[in-house]
Amino acid sequence: MKTRVITAIIMISVLLPLIFLKNEVPLEIVGALFVLLATYEYVRLAKASKIYFGLNLLVYGIFTYYVYPNFDVTLLPLIKVLVGLFIVFTFYTVFRDGTLKKWFNPIVNIFYIGLGVANLIVINQTGYMLLIYLLIVISMTDTFAYLFGVRFGKHRLAPTISPKKSVEGAVAGVVFGVIFGVAYYYIFNLDFSMLFNRSLFFLIIMSAAISIVGQMGDLFASKIKRFHNVKDFGDLFPGHGGILDRFDSLLLSGMILMLLIY
Repeated sequence: MKTRVITAIIMISVLLPLIFLKNEVPLEIVGALFVLLATYEYVRLAKASKIYFGLNLLVYGIFTYYVYPNFDVTLLPLIKVLVGLFIVFTFYTVFRDGTLKKWFNPIVNIFYIGLGVANLIVINQTGYMLLIYLLIVISMTDTFAYLFGVRFGKHRLAPTISPKKSVEGAVAGVVFGVIFGVAYYYIFNLDFSMLFNRSLFFLIIMSAAISIVGQMGDLFASKIKRFHNVKDFGDLFPGHGGILDRFDSLLLSGMILMLLIY
C-alpha cells in the first residue's frame, strides 16, 4: 500500500503541471512516449508484431495534429461510427467467452492505444478543465465502485475476468461518478458551451456514459491480461503495474467523451 501511495503521488506531481501548461507541445511529447510504452507492453505481452510501434505513432500523430484540429464535418460521422463500433466491440469482448483472435491485435493497437491516447491529448487541448472533469468522473467511479463492492457486493459483474468486481459496486461507481462530475461542473462554474449547449440532463447522461465505459475499459484490459495469464501489463509504476494498467479506464472513457461533445 505504501508503495502504491508513493507512486501515485509522483505520477500526480508529474502529470498535473503538464495538464495546466498553456503550451500543449510538452504534453503531446508525453503522449507520444505514452504510445510507445503502451505499445511495448502490449507487443511484449501478446507477442505481436513490432510494426505496431510505427503504426500506433502514425495513428496518434494523424488524429492529434490533423484529424481533430482540422475537423471536417464530412469525416465526423465516419469517425463517430468507428469509435462507436470499437466501444461496442469492447463490451462484446468482455462478456463473450472464448479466445482472442489474431485480428484482435491490430484493433487494440490502432483504437485502444493510438486513437485512445490521441483523444486524451486533444481533450486537454480543447480545455484542461474538461480533461480534469474526465479524471474526476473516472477516479470517483473507481473509488466508490471499490468501496461499495467490498461492503455490499453480492453479485459478480464479470466473474471469469475480475472476480472481485460486483454489480453493486459498478452501480455505485456510476452514481458517484455522476454526482462528482456534475458537482465539479457547477462548483467551478465551468463553461463547456463551446462544445455543447445542452441541459443538466445531458451532463448527467454524459457523466454516466463516461463512468460505464470507463469501467468497461478496466474489464477490457483485465480480459486481455486474463487471456495471457498475467497480473499486470508491466511494472513501470511500482504497486500499480504498467501504463495500460494505470490508464485502461481513461483510454476508453476519453473516446466516449469525444463521441458526445463533437
